[in-house]
Amino acid sequence: MKVLVLTTSCAADRGGSQQVARETWVGAWGHLVDHRFVLGKGNRDTVPSELIVDAPDDYFGVPFKDQAAWHWAIANGYDYVFQTSVDTYVAVPRLLRSGFEKHDYIGRRCTNGPHASGGAGYWLSRKALDILVAETPHRNYEDLWVGETLASHGIPVFNDERYWAMSYDDPPFQYQVLGAWNWGTISVHLGRGTGLYDPTWMRDCHRSFLNDTPL
Repeated sequence: MKVLVLTTSCAADRGGSQQVARETWVGAWGHLVDHRFVLGKGNRDTVPSELIVDAPDDYFGVPFKDQAAWHWAIANGYDYVFQTSVDTYVAVPRLLRSGFEKHDYIGRRCTNGPHASGGAGYWLSRKALDILVAETPHRNYEDLWVGETLASHGIPVFNDERYWAMSYDDPPFQYQVLGAWNWGTISVHLGRGTGLYDPTWMRDCHRSFLNDTPL
């Protein structure tokens, strides 16, 4: 099996949030799995860990940006993609042992729709990827579009609560109960919404995982 982790990024995050991800979970476990930061039009001078696609680089361009990256993944022979965000922490050793190969679409199901949380991250099989690249995104929110599209093709999201998204009223991660790692948590979406993210939370999260958690 060929597995790829895609992290949606943009020009504004290229030197800040993206760099912090490189210094933490990507740097620690990038040798275990293929990984790319996905950037849109207008970016230049790509490095090996980046994938620049022909799609808008703004917030509402994310569905088109991710879809272009899935085209690339299919062309390069990947069987499974884990799609995540630049403000999401991913414990890669747990991710690779998660049982992702058992379902076509896996993530934490949102309460307000038939979709997995894009922030917490979700898995797509090659079957799901083939469906998504053949459709035209009809939602501004990529995760909702993915869930609706796959559901219409008979592929519901398999709910897995080990993928975690912090809520708007949660305190920064360093004030959370760090025992959450013992619940088997695989990923943590640290951002609370547009502009509500401090990259230092990523460092806190990584430090907590390495210090408090057996792999």
